[in-house]
Amino acid sequence: MDYWEKLAPAQYENWEDFLERTPAKRLWLATTKGAKTYTQVNYEPGDGIVLGRETKGLPDDILRNHNDCLIKIPMPGDFHRSLNQAQAAAVVLYEALRQVNGW
Repeated sequence: MDYWEKLAPAQYENWEDFLERTPAKRLWLATTKGAKTYTQVNYEPGDGIVLGRETKGLPDDILRNHNDCLIKIPMPGDFHRSLNQAQAAAVVLYEALRQVNGW
């Protein structure tokens, strides 16, 4: 990838390690189980967005412990499917950037 040198990937032992070391001041967890939509959040500089595995999402214990931070992308109709992880990340990230940067 021609942008790899601009990234600073990090690996974490587990969720607790991530919470201790993340530089994000607030976390928003994207899940189909969220009560509020990603557009109902007032994003701020320093916020972080977390997505789970594409096949299973975030573990239930993490969702239970962070219930006030759950956001979803509404899906039209009566479908039980969701966007793939890359699409979901792009949708939520660009809304956050739009708000923070005033686009």
